Amino acid sequence: MSKRRGKVVALMVVIALFGGIGAGVASNLIFGEPSKEVSKRPEKKTEPVEKAQKEESNGKLDFRMIQAMSHAYVLSEEIGSRPAGSVREEKAAEYIAGKLSEYGYKIGEQSFSFGHDFESRNIVATCRGRKEDYTLVIGSHYDTAGESVGADNNASGVGVLLELSRVFSRSPALFNLEFVFFGANVPRPALDGSKRFFGSREFVRTLSQSNKIVGMICLDGVGVGSILALGDAGKGPGRLEAKVDTYTREKNILAERVDSTTDSDNIPFEEEGIPSVWIRWCEAGGGYPNDVGYQNLVPQKIDASGKLLEGFIRSLSLEDLEELR
Repeated sequence: MSKRRGKVVALMVVIALFGGIGAGVASNLIFGEPSKEVSKRPEKKTEPVEKAQKEESNGKLDFRMIQAMSHAYVLSEEIGSRPAGSVREEKAAEYIAGKLSEYGYKIGEQSFSFGHDFESRNIVATCRGRKEDYTLVIGSHYDTAGESVGADNNASGVGVLLELSRVFSRSPALFNLEFVFFGANVPRPALDGSKRFFGSREFVRTLSQSNKIVGMICLDGVGVGSILALGDAGKGPGRLEAKVDTYTREKNILAERVDSTTDSDNIPFEEEGIPSVWIRWCEAGGGYPNDVGYQNLVPQKIDASGKLLEGFIRSLSLEDLEELR
């Protein structure tokens, strides 16, 4: 009897152990060393986010954090730094296009030149909804600043965007979604640092007069930081940012609207008069945390970003879309 009792106790310990491991810790066991930030009790500021996730993931949301983390791992650890116009930026583009093809998308590409001898490309995948008079663009850049591996900026944003493209390929939104992966966001050191956003500027430049874009959401650095931030550059209509802000309040997700930024791919869209919002995790005042590598990405923050976006997109009604025009 005592031997049998011992086996039962051991089995219960194993079940309790695996039952207590969260998705964030599991992903770190698979893809890298646990971050110190992950091993702590979640910061108080993220608790409302996690509460909202639990309420909404009851069969409604399909975003899988572990999938987004796996993309971020490949981009930052296997490919590494991805300077604009480099061979490794091209490898990242091939990886993204390959995943989109796996999800059943017909890939669109926009090649462009910048500087003197550099080339890059945007990768575009469109998920058609029932109401094709409305299109929402969601974008992330996949290049990095200098020799940084760009785990947070911006493998984290690309990972979330790729996972959202998988989710909506299986269950489209009411309207069209255009997933755009921008090349050449960050200038190479040899170029004028004031010239930015080559990929997103090219995308906006090629828009036809009859484009049906009602808004643009930019994901840029969603894996590290103390604040879930919503912002824009103050150059265009603030209607989309206001709607995301309203959604977070209704769902009890703690997010802060930050001061105008001049640092992401929403800017060319705003300059064209397209309602845009920039979503990221950052420090107080809007500063980027140190981007020190994949092991420092916080899975819960990537999860919060993806589920926020999936939930928001699915919440939009025809009336909301008309108000965004």
